[in-house]
Amino acid sequence: MVRGFGSKPEMESICDGLATEAANNDKSDSEPMPTSAKSINRKQKRSKHTVTAEEISDVLGKRNRNEGDQGPSNLNDDSTSQILDTGDQHTDATLPKESHEVSACHFRNEVHPVVVPNPDDCKDKVRELELKIVALKDAKKKYRAQIKALREDVDTLEAKLQMPSKSKLELVEGSGVFLKKSKVAAAKLGANSPSVLARNLFRYLFTSDEIIGKSLMGRSCNANKNVPILPCVNPGKRDAIVEFSLASYKLKPANTLRGIPSEYDIQKARILSSLTKLLREEIRKKAL
Repeated sequence: MVRGFGSKPEMESICDGLATEAANNDKSDSEPMPTSAKSINRKQKRSKHTVTAEEISDVLGKRNRNEGDQGPSNLNDDSTSQILDTGDQHTDATLPKESHEVSACHFRNEVHPVVVPNPDDCKDKVRELELKIVALKDAKKKYRAQIKALREDVDTLEAKLQMPSKSKLELVEGSGVFLKKSKVAAAKLGANSPSVLARNLFRYLFTSDEIIGKSLMGRSCNANKNVPILPCVNPGKRDAIVEFSLASYKLKPANTLRGIPSEYDIQKARILSSLTKLLREEIRKKAL
């Protein structure tokens, strides 16, 4: 479609008609002036449709411009109208971009100026931060010194645990039960049997607070089954006393015939019975 003239064939037909009328007008101008009224009326009717050469040139100029805008002549009317419609769409599509640019310019104009801080305030803030840094460094040094002192104390205690005093003797290796050598010698001096030695060692290792309200093995009594079971004394110390007393008399576990107890078993039973009696005696003394 050509704007203002319809389709291309219609425009060509209009141009051809205008050219024909212009040629006829030129021819009629060269003819003599009609004298009859009939010829005058015919000429007046024809003059109503007279088209000048300038109008033809304007039409042809528009035709040439439209053909140049349309591109190749082989494009049909539908493609021409599609191109024109697409041009309108592109024209409309540019509007949001222009509005976006306008809003961006408006935003740039509304940017607030940067507020420069006061130099004196900055100096005060820097001075305050420097003082905090110095205080933190001093605290760090203080805590490091405390950590170092605590580590030294821990190392000292661990050394004492790993290396006991030479004046003490471990009753059984690995038991952790130590007793002064002088007390061990005194216990052996007045002992003539493993049970007596065990009683002497028991007095040295257990205090009165450790034996009150307790039993030797923590078992129920056959004679008094209704009596509640008392907790046992320190089993580590108890077993160390029994083993050391038997080892002092060179008694070791031995395999014997079934039903025949070994000397080791006999002496161990005597030691446990003697310690049970000693424990009861000590409890009675504290109760009086």
